[in-house]
Amino acid sequence: MLHGRERECGLITRLLDDARDRRSGVLVVRGEAGIGKSALLDFAAARARGMRVLRGGGVESESELPYAAAHQLLRPVADRVAAIPVQQGAALRGAFGMGDPVGADRFLVSVAVLSLLSEVAEERPLLCLVDDAHWLDGASADALAFVARRLEAEGVALVFAVRDDGTDSGPAPAGRPLARLPELRLRGLEPDAARALLAERTAVALAPEVADLLVSSTAGNPLGLLELPGSLSAEQLAGAHPLPERLPVGAVVEQVFLARVRRLRAPAQTLLLVAAAEESGDVGLVLRAAQALGVVPDALDEAEIAGLVRVDGAITFRHPLVRSAVYRGATFLQRRAAEQALAAVRPITTAATEPGTEPASHAPRPSKVTPKPQSPRLCMSSRTLRRSMPTP
Repeated sequence: MLHGRERECGLITRLLDDARDRRSGVLVVRGEAGIGKSALLDFAAARARGMRVLRGGGVESESELPYAAAHQLLRPVADRVAAIPVQQGAALRGAFGMGDPVGADRFLVSVAVLSLLSEVAEERPLLCLVDDAHWLDGASADALAFVARRLEAEGVALVFAVRDDGTDSGPAPAGRPLARLPELRLRGLEPDAARALLAERTAVALAPEVADLLVSSTAGNPLGLLELPGSLSAEQLAGAHPLPERLPVGAVVEQVFLARVRRLRAPAQTLLLVAAAEESGDVGLVLRAAQALGVVPDALDEAEIAGLVRVDGAITFRHPLVRSAVYRGATFLQRRAAEQALAAVRPITTAATEPGTEPASHAPRPSKVTPKPQSPRLCMSSRTLRRSMPTP
């Protein structure tokens, strides 16, 4: 059983049991990158006892090739095409490049896919798993959605995994034909389940406060939870050494979240970097710093429409891993430019350094926001170091 996914695993199990009883069913699993969609598909495959399993998925580089994903899914049973009606079989062979083209009749191809799956399921119940359905080519997405809406008593279970973030700005529109099908939306793991996953996958005994910080920093994203500990030392995980001010993001997580950022125009990417460096979310401060870098305020609209940030009195990143990926995905010079722009527009804090003295007007402004206070255990080493330094 997957940590914190008891309800979800129960839904998958019932779907498989229904298919074994010749009651077909469909489920679309939706959620952000790294949330555990593929893990649920793996769970379904492992529990498909007595069933035939067909597995395929969308591939970004093939998303413009008609029927590429359907071909990948159905290739293992291509020999059964001869058992479906002749006209349908000819249309399917033509779509898959296995015969002469018979025109662009998508309806006929879709009916052929339904007939083929029904034929295969005659021998034993059938489980079809379609991962990364957001990258399905349009023709395959339409055909599989057509099938999903017409399954009844064939003994077929059809499960899709679609990456999205709860907005209309996902990586590709291919998941939209699946919009009205039964769906299961995955959220981040609850704290107890997230801590259990960390304890299971981390060789070092985690300090409770470190585990809590990792859970909050990833919002319970399983992939983030699995990758983050590998970027920290054993001493940091045990709470003996302080954690970095900005927690590192694993390479896989970083690339997944950065892919959406990189689709924005350069000004919007720059504004996101400034927002990532300014942790308070002060809209005016971020816009002034971005303007100092030549970015117009409209860039914020682009980032918000893309679903990467929310602007409601303050700029809030949709997910803490997006902020981390944006900041760490930038070069050193890009980060320094953002920090310097923020320092140039941030108000100077008026605090007297000695009784009866005024703060120097030329005092350097901080280049970073003061980090959030950590627990006493995490800060122990830094405080000890400060006490051991001579007083100036």
